[in-house]
Parts: sequence; structure tokens; C-alpha cells
Amino acid sequence: MPIYDSNPIHGFNVRLACEHGTDVAIFISVLDNHMRQYIDNQELPGCPDFTCLHRDGLDWMPFTSNHLQKLFPYWCRGQISQIKEQARRTGMFHEEDFFDTDRRIPTIWLAIGRRRA
Repeated sequence: MPIYDSNPIHGFNVRLACEHGTDVAIFISVLDNHMRQYIDNQELPGCPDFTCLHRDGLDWMPFTSNHLQKLFPYWCRGQISQIKEQARRTGMFHEEDFFDTDRRIPTIWLAIGRRRA
């Protein structure tokens, strides 16, 4: 099997890693790239009904725990939960539950960036 296959390559911001650790840097960088891909192309491969909303000066996107698990297959759900909490403390990661969604599928809304006052 070749080193580079069809799986995406995950990178991170070195400054963010030095300040907050590599897990947080990977989490924020990968989510940011994932969200930018949608915003730039208005679609994500395999997600035809995906939506993005602009609120509070940020672009918000819905994620289920299954989606995050697929995006970060090298972390278990517990690790993702801990990393989300650490990322929240940076002020660059936001998690809300303020949009009407299908309550049968637990969905959280995530945004990357600084909130505008």
C-alpha cells in the first residue's frame, strides 16, 4: 500500500500547537480546512444536504458525533470530547446548539475563528 492513498492528510498550525498542544492544533486546523472546503465549493463530498449558516460573524456548520469520529478516526469519542473542551478554551473554537435540527440525530453546531463583538 502506498504511503499516500485516498485518505486526507491532516496538518496543523505550529504556533497553535506550541500554545495549546498538537491535539488542539490538529482539531482546529482540520475542522477549519473542512469548513473552508465547504464554504469555497458549497459542497462536501458525500454530504449533499450539508448546510452552513453565518451568525455572530462566524460560519457555523452542523456535526454529529459520528461525523467527527469519521473526520478524526485516530481519536476515540472520549478523546474528541476532551480535545473539544481544550479547543474551546483557545477562544477560536465554538460549539452551540442554537439552531433547530432534527432532534432524533444529536447535532452540534461548530465554528472556528474569533467572535466579532
